[in-house]
Amino acid sequence: MNRAFTRLKSKIRNTRHHFRSANWSALRQYEQQRSGRSRLPLWSFLYRSWRYGADFEENYMLGFFNKTPEEIRTYITRSMFFEFCEQVNRADRIPITRDKQRFADYFKDFLGRKVWTWADVLAMPDTKIAPERLVVKQRWGGKGEHVYFVEPNVRQWSELRELLKAKFAPATDYVYEEHLVQHPVLAKLNPGSVNTIRVYTFVEFDLKVSIWAMYLRVGNGFGMDSIYQGGMGLSLDSQGYTCAPCVTKNPFTDLMGIHPRSQQPLLGIQVPHFEAMKTLVRQSALMLPEVRVIGWDIAIKPEGPCLIEGNDRGSHVTFQQIRAQGCRHLLNPHFKVDIYGP
Repeated sequence: MNRAFTRLKSKIRNTRHHFRSANWSALRQYEQQRSGRSRLPLWSFLYRSWRYGADFEENYMLGFFNKTPEEIRTYITRSMFFEFCEQVNRADRIPITRDKQRFADYFKDFLGRKVWTWADVLAMPDTKIAPERLVVKQRWGGKGEHVYFVEPNVRQWSELRELLKAKFAPATDYVYEEHLVQHPVLAKLNPGSVNTIRVYTFVEFDLKVSIWAMYLRVGNGFGMDSIYQGGMGLSLDSQGYTCAPCVTKNPFTDLMGIHPRSQQPLLGIQVPHFEAMKTLVRQSALMLPEVRVIGWDIAIKPEGPCLIEGNDRGSHVTFQQIRAQGCRHLLNPHFKVDIYGP
């Protein structure tokens, strides 16, 4: 009886959240592209939300309109993934991944670049030469939001402090990172962004680290490589070569394997230092085994891979899109309570 009540309560909460958080303008755009109509199939949204835990956008992102109920059940949905993460990730350890300042301190040996807190910035000698470029990140930001690229055009740290204090307030809410120079193979695809690899790991109880999925993220212009900020995801094969499918946030975009700005071929590119990258994510996962499922962002410098950040609730959508199949089978053996089970 208690388990049935828990499932009912969770489904009500999740469906209400899907309705309240829906991006209605994006949904209308997708429906227009799918069917030529702007009227949304609201009852289909609500049914799949209640039955499978799918938020409204997932109907388009994961192609649920063209799938049978049996096929939909093979997919991880938003609420299902959140429920799973709450069950397998220890709540008191999750803040290490969500606070970029804590993350940088915890994984300082894996970062491959300088990361300053505001206290560090204040402690720098006034006359020391300031960096020419900085990446400034809001400590608790996600999905590529609240990330700023700064070319301060000042010579000394005393001047840089004043500039940062005026531009980012309160300054303690941000971390300040040295600009990272990426491997030229990846820079060629889109020079305006650091193009990272997203790798999902799961730590088994015997501390074996399984890699659930990985894909290369490529930006589209200057700024972020995040798919939520206009970038694209490229599937990687077992040898680290990019392969189809290529995906963007808009599921109806057809990239045809060519970058829309750089006009570089996107397929058949091998990620440099691929084996070293896999070793790095496994080491990183074992540094924080209590957070059992993490999506890591890895940059590749000319000399090797380095850690950008870890996400305890990375996008479950993209890693199913790039595998072109549902991945619920990865979660099933580890669920304590599956509220969207049969």
